[in-house]
Amino acid sequence: MHGQDRPGLPQHWVDIDNKSAVEAVVDHVVARGFTRLAYVGYRSPQYSDVERAAGFRSGLARNGLGSDGAGVLLVDDACAHEQIESLIASAGPTAILAGTDKLAAIVHSIAADAGLRIGRDLAVTGFDGSVLSRLLSPRLTTVTIPVADIAERVVDRALHHMNHGPDGRPGEIVPATLRLGEST
Repeated sequence: MHGQDRPGLPQHWVDIDNKSAVEAVVDHVVARGFTRLAYVGYRSPQYSDVERAAGFRSGLARNGLGSDGAGVLLVDDACAHEQIESLIASAGPTAILAGTDKLAAIVHSIAADAGLRIGRDLAVTGFDGSVLSRLLSPRLTTVTIPVADIAERVVDRALHHMNHGPDGRPGEIVPATLRLGEST
């Protein structure tokens, strides 16, 4: 959705398409042969968290997998470790797609402690493209958010607004990128 407008996006917003980005992650993981997928995200009403979980469900559907795969687990920081540990032990996913790199690091750690080989026994993906994703071994496959591009577009919009007044343009969507690591 490079540079496309999304109806209803406020004019000052520049964002990524979280749902499509997670759908692409599902496609990637399925193409690598993993078919029992789970999603771990934050229990939150934030737009990005809701859209990422929706992208997981629609990605499963378009790949002919069940609507929830091995499960959709929504956590908060206080209980994330215990709930992820339970998901891995009880649902037996072959891949866990995490809504953030932080959650992916927790998955990574729990899986390694359980003796699972990341990238072989269990694929793990993140979302953010943070420094943390490059510190994990094996390196995390993650969706990178083009922060510099978003910032540049926001500043351009603000300057245009200051110099010429409101132009009525809706918000803008910029593409996110899947950065491949060895975790898938």
